[in-house]
Amino acid sequence: MLSSLSESYSEVITAEGYGETEAEARGNAAAELSFVIYSDIRSALHTDISNDPSAPKQIVTKQIDITSAIPVYGASYTIEKTDRDFHVTAELRPEKAIPIYRVELEQSVNQINKINKLLYGERSSSVKYSLVMSALSNYENMLKVRAVLNVLGGPVKRYTDVTLEQLKQLKQELTEKSDSMSHVAELIASELKRSRVYVYYPMFTGSEEVTQFSAVFREMLAKGFKSVGSVFDADYFLETIYTDAQDGIYVSATLFDKKGITLGKSVKLLEAKAHKGLNTKPKSLSFERLLKLGLVQSSDFKVRLATNNGKKAMLYRSGDSVELFVKMNKPGYFFMVGHVYKDGQLFSYLVDFYNTKGNRKFIRKVDVDEINRWISIGEFDIVPQFGLETFQIIAVMKDPVDMIPSYVFDTDTELYIVSKDIKEGVTKSRALKLRPENLNASAEDVLIFSTIEK
Repeated sequence: MLSSLSESYSEVITAEGYGETEAEARGNAAAELSFVIYSDIRSALHTDISNDPSAPKQIVTKQIDITSAIPVYGASYTIEKTDRDFHVTAELRPEKAIPIYRVELEQSVNQINKINKLLYGERSSSVKYSLVMSALSNYENMLKVRAVLNVLGGPVKRYTDVTLEQLKQLKQELTEKSDSMSHVAELIASELKRSRVYVYYPMFTGSEEVTQFSAVFREMLAKGFKSVGSVFDADYFLETIYTDAQDGIYVSATLFDKKGITLGKSVKLLEAKAHKGLNTKPKSLSFERLLKLGLVQSSDFKVRLATNNGKKAMLYRSGDSVELFVKMNKPGYFFMVGHVYKDGQLFSYLVDFYNTKGNRKFIRKVDVDEINRWISIGEFDIVPQFGLETFQIIAVMKDPVDMIPSYVFDTDTELYIVSKDIKEGVTKSRALKLRPENLNASAEDVLIFSTIEK
């Protein structure tokens, strides 16, 4: 008897995007689809602000998603013209997308295996280093494609001849040492030559706090590239991660494009004396882990929080202002808790949106015509004390008026204080929303950025 095996695909993945043109709306839908599948994206956000709660809804009319977390292949798009803009629905159907992603996976695997063969016969350390960096770039792209295939329900049947661990070991053996931060910045720029690059602040592994080292080294990196001052003007992006080493710190830089494709990597060992006098360790690492590990996720109800300068590796200086934006994919409500982690100040507070009595001042409703659009919730000035600023947004589909954490109004700061212990503040906020009847209708996001004096 003959039998046929059929693959078990996952459900169709959908996302929506809006824009002033068809192309803009389509690009936004593709980027949103990427976010739904994998991780966060960066967005350019523009809006008109009003402080009057009774004013027209503060919907962002021009939304441009700058980069996708992963490449999107095989999606179909449905375009609709609305009264004020274009609306695009993007669909990724597994039966159509899986064959395309498999081709991409095959190409990455073949390239890695080809590089691996070249490594065996190569004697030059500099050439071997370049080959390893190329292999790691292809490996990163392969892992993204493999992650999508796993989401879509497409079995992965191809593997490389060399493991990621083996490549990392080679990388460590071939990594160049330097006792100069500026020299390392120049080496990275020379290896990853591109124009119109936005250089993110280097981040310590597992943290989003900008340290003294991050601020100084970022300026050195920016000088080495033909860099731009805004993510909105960039064609390419440089992300740098650093971590402790036995005699210094490892610095790993990755260059990628707007589609989320990794184009190159550079790794260097910076000796301890090179960054003497600069703080390299984040002060808030344990607090950041508490925030991220406890995030409430829902498969069909999502909320996102971002700034007018994106969401990742951000530093603001005294006198700057930052505008916050929220996006939800279903109608509902949200409230926000701010956590202050600064020298001499450690507390959590509720963000008030309206000048009214009771808990209603902390609650913002999102109507049907606001879903899948960025909504401005206000502009905030950067003032002393300086350090780490964190916003925790909690979204629910039911009215949360009875879920707001208890608070005390502080006359000195004019804030509604939830706790003088920020870890307790996080716990109190989450404990109040994790009721059984609300578990299937809750979502959460966090936004972290650093502030310093000019």
